[in-house]
Amino acid sequence: MADELMSALTRACDASMLRGDGRRRHESVYWWTEDIAECRRACLRARRLAQRARSRASEAARREDFAVARRNLHVAIKASKHRCWKQLCDEADRDVWGKPYRTVMSCLKGPRGVSPGEPELVRQAVSTLFPRVATLRIRLPARTYEERIPEVSVVELHGACRRVRDQAAPGPDGIPNLALKAAAATSATGCWSTPPTTARRPTASQRVSPGIGAWPHSLERHVQQDPWTQASRSSVDCRVCRDDIALTIVDKKLEDIKATADDAIRLVRRALSELGLQTADQKTEVLLVTSRKLKESITLRAGDCDITSVPCIRYLGVHIDDRLRFDQHLKVVSEKAARVTGALSGLMPNIGGPRCSWRRLYTSVVDSVLLYGAPTWREATGTHSYVRKAEAIHRRACLRAICGFRSISHEAVHVLAGTPPLVLLVDERSRLYERSREDARGEATSDERAKTLEKWQTQWSATTKGRWTHRLIPSIAAWIERRHGEVNYHLTQLLSGHGCFRSYLCRTKNDTSSSCPTCHPTVEDVEHVIFHCPRFTSEREELYRLANGLLEPETIVGFMLENERNWEATSSFASKVMTSLRSEEKARRR
Repeated sequence: MADELMSALTRACDASMLRGDGRRRHESVYWWTEDIAECRRACLRARRLAQRARSRASEAARREDFAVARRNLHVAIKASKHRCWKQLCDEADRDVWGKPYRTVMSCLKGPRGVSPGEPELVRQAVSTLFPRVATLRIRLPARTYEERIPEVSVVELHGACRRVRDQAAPGPDGIPNLALKAAAATSATGCWSTPPTTARRPTASQRVSPGIGAWPHSLERHVQQDPWTQASRSSVDCRVCRDDIALTIVDKKLEDIKATADDAIRLVRRALSELGLQTADQKTEVLLVTSRKLKESITLRAGDCDITSVPCIRYLGVHIDDRLRFDQHLKVVSEKAARVTGALSGLMPNIGGPRCSWRRLYTSVVDSVLLYGAPTWREATGTHSYVRKAEAIHRRACLRAICGFRSISHEAVHVLAGTPPLVLLVDERSRLYERSREDARGEATSDERAKTLEKWQTQWSATTKGRWTHRLIPSIAAWIERRHGEVNYHLTQLLSGHGCFRSYLCRTKNDTSSSCPTCHPTVEDVEHVIFHCPRFTSEREELYRLANGLLEPETIVGFMLENERNWEATSSFASKVMTSLRSEEKARRR
């Protein structure tokens, strides 16, 4: 009994873990250096001496030495971590999707599974995942001679090839998708030098094996054309996407829905068995969608399993609730987007790190999480309480892209980042989905983005928030369509008015007075510092000399957009001014 138990445990461990060599080998952490190793040895030595000096005259001195050594070790580790992380952030500017991105995103994933090493275990896994299906003879449906089936065009053949992934596993026929694409391209563009024998005579039936890409359409046609479906009083619809099957049944009474659903499930199971496939009944989920105030449930029979309806299910990545409000979906994706934003924010510090254009690519990662399935839950954006958290996460990602203060308004943040608000992006994705797929690849994308910019500009002109930014950037299109210029930490303070200005610091209770120390009692706000304060006359004169005249809030952004030289001059001016203001603030705090 004990031997059998140990043998079973050994097989289980071999299947899930790698065998160790008996020696403990730990890789050094990324911040480990020889100096830290020396500090650690000194700390351990001081600890041993302190422990041996208990109840002796030198105990106090030894403990003090140990405290100093431990403090030095902590300081060395902290400095090394800061230095290594800064190097990682700087590397993100050279390789935006390289090691820094993979490092921070790996924290969001679980531990990697261990590949089995036993050959017998590998064979069992492959045979279970890819079972051999018996070759079936599929009879062609009977038809009259007057019926004419249209030929498959070259465009349809190429479209079907585009929808097939190259790296997907082949079907039971064993033919890789790359080979099918190559054969389709050859037969569509060339001709046979010697026609095959099957091309000389009509074929009544052929021996085929159902592939992965063929059975979904076959199942849908089977269910839709079945006499029971056409005779049913309930509305029955079957949709298949890869290995997911969705049955939609519409009726007024639960009894009729239950009877129709049980028959439809049996029909699907029978159709799949004819194709050599079977369903995982224990994974079946039931959702009862109703507008009634009374909470109801239904239990359906799927094979040997009784499935009770649940308030919410996840289908193809979208969480569908029983009221079709999609508030649960927005809640789930907001939590996921918050984790992604938190991980990527570490690569986007205020000083250093990747440039603004690379940061916007990281923002698009958050957008891809939030906007998944947007045409499905578009109506949920009409309720502000549903979309409020998602908008906050989207704003947080845009703030990191421009290195801005968190007190900047939503409207100004999106304008400075060049990213439309989340609600407008959802509306744009929905409009693109409604248009044809071919149009969406061409002019439709630019047309819908033009409509989004028009709505965005209307909101930007009508809002009462971010008025200083609106004075500088009245036209959103001119700002986001520029061909040069990167926004940084100091330039964002100039464009937003939120920074080391005493008026802002006093409003946030970080300073006791809002007056300029040189021009008392004039308020030290962004306009006074940039355009009027005599403390920065020399820096301002250099900028005016390049502009061949005076600059005003309404003209400075236009001057920056003229060419890259003007942009860099304005950015350098903002860096000098904001660095000086930051030094004065630190001096006042001492």
